[in-house]
Amino acid sequence: MAVRILAAVVAGACLVGVARGGDTIPVVPIGKSSFEFIDHRGDPTRPVTVWTFIPEGCLPDCPLQYVFHGVERNGEEYLDNWIALAKAERFM
Repeated sequence: MAVRILAAVVAGACLVGVARGGDTIPVVPIGKSSFEFIDHRGDPTRPVTVWTFIPEGCLPDCPLQYVFHGVERNGEEYLDNWIALAKAERFM
C-alpha cells in the first residue's frame, strides 16, 4: 500500500511539477505532449521527460491513469501503446 501511495505522489508531482521560486508549472494540453520534470531535491542533472495524453473532450471529468516505464526511459513508447485505449475508454 505504501508503494502505491508513494507512486501516486511521485506521479502527481511529475504531472503538475514541483514548483519552487522561479519555476514554471507546465500546462498539459489536449492530445499527446510532453514536458521535462527536473527534480531539484534529487538529481537536477537527470531530467525526466513526462509524456501525457488527454483525449479530446475529456476534461474535466475523465479519470487519470499513471503508467511508469522502466530504466530504458522509453515513456513515449509506453504512451503510444495506451492512446487508442485512452480514447476508447475516456481516461487521461
